[in-house]
Amino acid sequence: MLYLLRIQFTKPEWARKSDFYYAILGAILNLFEDQSAVYTSILKLSFSVGEQLEINMGIQGEEWYNMIVSHLLTHPEQELSINGSKCSLKQINFHFDLFDGEMGEYRDFNKFILRFHSPTFVRQQNITYLLPTPERIIASLMSKFEQIYPSNIDQADFKKWLKNTLFVGECKLESRLIQIKQGKKTGIVWFWTYYLSDKTNIDYVKYLYLLLKSVKYLGMWSGVRLGCGNVSCQILTK
Repeated sequence: MLYLLRIQFTKPEWARKSDFYYAILGAILNLFEDQSAVYTSILKLSFSVGEQLEINMGIQGEEWYNMIVSHLLTHPEQELSINGSKCSLKQINFHFDLFDGEMGEYRDFNKFILRFHSPTFVRQQNITYLLPTPERIIASLMSKFEQIYPSNIDQADFKKWLKNTLFVGECKLESRLIQIKQGKKTGIVWFWTYYLSDKTNIDYVKYLYLLLKSVKYLGMWSGVRLGCGNVSCQILTK
């Protein structure tokens, strides 16, 4: 199963979001001894800054979820050190969300809206960013999903189906310069509405539904463990 863990820390002295990418991941890993294993268990990391710093982690498996929570509960005095700014642990939200790709319940739908709340970027040479065409954006999610929940779906044929079945409606897109590791990248932030033009292949429609339900745990495109690619999905019947 996939878990979404929410943790609140005191607000850092500075809160420019563009400076957090990559720094927060390193700060989280420094809380644990087995950093490589914790890194592997984290599928997506996102954050928001208001009156406090809230960090959301998509975690693979109950074992790692319990281990991370147990460690935080038994070491409440630990602090995040983000670029030299100290943040104390305030609260762990135990009203967690979970997702099981093998037990998902399908509901009929006609369109969906994807909203990126943090920039994402594409790992492709000589391309700054690409428009989020349906087959490309969903294929990115599918590759992550299949690593956890392998299916018998013909992936090549499914991508063709996406290209022929989904079409774009309302949209808004903007680019944003973000700091990743020691360099800068152009990321995109957007919302995009997709419509289904044909639902005769019910197996593909159900599979797409599962992918969309998993997106808040897995993120989309590159840098999802760094705070990038934080996306929500609204699935609609009308």
